[in-house]
Amino acid sequence: MTSGVFIVTRFLRLALAAFVVSLPCVSPALAAPWPADGRIVYEVLRGEDGMKLGEGVHQWHHEDGRYEMSVELETTGLAAVFVDFRYVQRSRGEVTADGLRPELFTVDQRGRERESASFDWEAGSVLIQRRKGRKESFGIESGDLDVLSVWHLASLRDGRLPERLTLVTNRKAAETDLSVIGDETVELPVGRIDTVHVRLKARSGKLSIDLWLSKAHGLAPLRVLMQDDKGQVLDQRAIEVRVDGAPVLAVRG
Repeated sequence: MTSGVFIVTRFLRLALAAFVVSLPCVSPALAAPWPADGRIVYEVLRGEDGMKLGEGVHQWHHEDGRYEMSVELETTGLAAVFVDFRYVQRSRGEVTADGLRPELFTVDQRGRERESASFDWEAGSVLIQRRKGRKESFGIESGDLDVLSVWHLASLRDGRLPERLTLVTNRKAAETDLSVIGDETVELPVGRIDTVHVRLKARSGKLSIDLWLSKAHGLAPLRVLMQDDKGQVLDQRAIEVRVDGAPVLAVRG
């Protein structure tokens, strides 16, 4: 039981490891207009045995060329008795003809100082500010994104993903490969969902992330599966989906 609680803090840190992504091209037939508003609630499970650790909420909004999005993870139920954990990522910036152009990415964890990444597109750099005053700059180019805004990259640019992309987190940048596994129908608490399955693997071997992007919801991520270098798995599965222009899906129990 205790190990199941400890995985929350450890795994979420690993899941936010920075990386540089090499992205193949997604067929334009898979493209979908990005919904102006969306909210997805996930149940967060330990992958090995399906033990529920908590819930996650992902929200976004864009209007008049601007976007904001967030994802919040929090322990609930029995897990919260042992660890009162709350972790929030936020990203904001512009929506351009070439996709999202982030300006600020932040990470807030209960009981810790905020960490952030500030994008300076004119200078071609991003300044990462970590706890205890630690700072580091990295070069960026047009089309680069933070680790949260990349969840919606497939909804833009007519479904065509760049071959190479620098992803920015609250820590640093590293290298990751991305592959489009293909069309899959997945069983989720909200029902059977037709999706596009995308996989990201850090070249360091320390992290892999699988995304199942719903075709009926603007390629929104209705399932997110993460695995670290020790084989520990965190599985986020949609229990509520509210996306502009699509049927509302919700399951509670």
